[in-house]
Amino acid sequence: MGRIMGDKEIPYIVNRPVVNEDVRNFGLRRFAWVILGVVTVWVLVVVFSRWESGVARYSAPEEVCGVNVSPAALAPLLPPGRDLEQYEPQTSPEVEEIVEFCRISVDREVALSFVAKYFPSLNRTVVETYEFAPGAYGISVPGEVLIGGEPAVLGHNGSLSRAMCPARGEEAVLQVNIKYFDAEGGSAIDEERELVKALTEEYLGAVAKRHGCA
Repeated sequence: MGRIMGDKEIPYIVNRPVVNEDVRNFGLRRFAWVILGVVTVWVLVVVFSRWESGVARYSAPEEVCGVNVSPAALAPLLPPGRDLEQYEPQTSPEVEEIVEFCRISVDREVALSFVAKYFPSLNRTVVETYEFAPGAYGISVPGEVLIGGEPAVLGHNGSLSRAMCPARGEEAVLQVNIKYFDAEGGSAIDEERELVKALTEEYLGAVAKRHGCA
């Protein structure tokens, strides 16, 4: 097409931008490098996060809310993470038998719970107490064992144990319930049971001594 002058058609001259191939290729390479950089950063962040999530960035404590417990007994049951916190949850005023209540959390997730109760006397054995309200103690696959020389209920994710407290009365009893929230079970169940048992023995002895029962 063009414009007509007289009996002749004069074509239009259309100015089109000329794209230099080197410029085009440079732009494509630059875009590719940006994408590669973004992907690389994302991969590094994911890898670092996974590595860090498998490492404990804290030291196991030497006590559980004031009750002396060795780090060696606690450490195997604590998950990896950055921050460890201990705290004593609020209890209802009418729950007078609770003498110790402590939770240990890692990165704001509860890992372990400890509850110690004092009773002037009990008319149920530790096994009967567990069977009366099994859901209250957080123990899966329970079995009866001896802990501190007294019958106890033990699972891979918790325990219910007792210590006699003659210094506070002929039939006085201190009862301890430990819950382990990060238990895996499966092939680790036997190892976890032994770790929970070791922690229970140490905590029960320490809390009994603290309250004049040993």
